Amino acid sequence: MSVKSFIPAESYLNSFGISVEQAQEFIDLNIEQPEIIFEVAFEYGVTIAMLSEIKGYPRDIVREYFNTIDTDGKSLDGRSILVNSDR
Repeated sequence: MSVKSFIPAESYLNSFGISVEQAQEFIDLNIEQPEIIFEVAFEYGVTIAMLSEIKGYPRDIVREYFNTIDTDGKSLDGRSILVNSDR
């Protein structure tokens, strides 16, 4: 059985030089365009759980928000990019 460890959004974003505040601002500026938020989150490996943590919304609300768009079969669940934290 595989157990996935939870990566806090702040640590994960910091590995890209992005603060939680910057992520919140990006989401707020694009809230009417879920496609943009989804594509950027997908590109950076940001998960539903991380978006939930960043904005303080329950995961099911974040998931439902993205259900309003065509994601071409892509999913943010269980996705993250391996990051070398020794930089």
